[in-house]
Amino acid sequence: MDNDKRGINGRNANLLPEVESNLLGLLRSMNFENQVLALNFLEGMEVPRNALTDLLALSHFSRHHWLRKQAKTLFSKNAPRGFLLALQEELNFRKFTPNRHIEWFLTVRRRHVIESPVLAQYMYNWEMINLPAYMKYGISDPASFFAPYITGEKLDLSFRGMDEVPNELQELRHIAHVDLSGNVLTRLGRIVSRLPRLESLRINGNQLTRINPTVGRMTRLEFLDASTNLLERLPAGLSKLQRLKYLNISRNELDILPNFITEMFALEELHVSYNPLSKIPERLEGLHYLKILSLDNNPKLIELPPSIGSLSNLEELNLQRTGIKVLPETIAGLSKLERLNLANNHLDDISAIFQLRNLKELNLTGATVNFKNEKLTEVEQIKLKRLTGDQ
Repeated sequence: MDNDKRGINGRNANLLPEVESNLLGLLRSMNFENQVLALNFLEGMEVPRNALTDLLALSHFSRHHWLRKQAKTLFSKNAPRGFLLALQEELNFRKFTPNRHIEWFLTVRRRHVIESPVLAQYMYNWEMINLPAYMKYGISDPASFFAPYITGEKLDLSFRGMDEVPNELQELRHIAHVDLSGNVLTRLGRIVSRLPRLESLRINGNQLTRINPTVGRMTRLEFLDASTNLLERLPAGLSKLQRLKYLNISRNELDILPNFITEMFALEELHVSYNPLSKIPERLEGLHYLKILSLDNNPKLIELPPSIGSLSNLEELNLQRTGIKVLPETIAGLSKLERLNLANNHLDDISAIFQLRNLKELNLTGATVNFKNEKLTEVEQIKLKRLTGDQ
């Protein structure tokens, strides 16, 4: 009997689909222990054709000598007769300089035995090609590339060194959650706005100077994190996001919070920390459902509009390290406010806080405070001490 065609127990190695899927998952995990486990399992049995590309990639690119040797042995036993010898020169990536792995890929992907998306995925994971290069050099099925980064309806392309959003992204029309954070994107074009089911978008930690006005087409969007970029202005299209509940635009270059923000009626959290912000809208009544408002670390912001008191559902207000010295009396209208951060400010009058019946936490760490009536009543002193924890 030909042992090479039999499994570990002497039976023909026709793997169940779920077993084969698990094996491929181990091989592609980029985890040394998992790959060793998979190669040991495959030894002595007929390797599924779907795994040949994995073996080829491991035999040439793995950083571990044992993995390279074992993968090459298995590939030689299971590849079409003479295939490895015939391609020995072409497959010898060492003849290329480090920045010419694309040429190796282009040569290999023409061979029918090779699944080009799988091979390129290995090269991409080992940082031999980047995402734009991958897409440029002829992968016909974008889903094959994105598949390892998709979990259910979520696509995670964070920290991939991308300087542009690939056009192929718009083909993934079932995706509801996209994470593009931690890249080097300088603009966000129309591509993302063409995802009809998008509910959450993370573009934080890039180098964006603007967001395309077509962002308003993402009418299902509920979560948007655009923090830690270089944004100086926000597109008016944001006002069309009537389902948006969470907006984070902290750590940008915004000096004004535009009036149309108050037309985003569904907002529950708004974070605008660490900006050169000097002004927020005069009329805040439209933000009826707002629960958390972060305006901290905006030293140029010197006052709050009286309409702040209209935020009847606000539970948390962060004003740490701002230029605000006086809290408007209307703040007493914040009937549900539980947490107020006034740390590291120079405050002339915060008497209005004693009208906040549900306030549970007051942070005055590093703040200097003067009270309008100089002397506090005994009840006010006790309340202040309770709220601050005697900071």
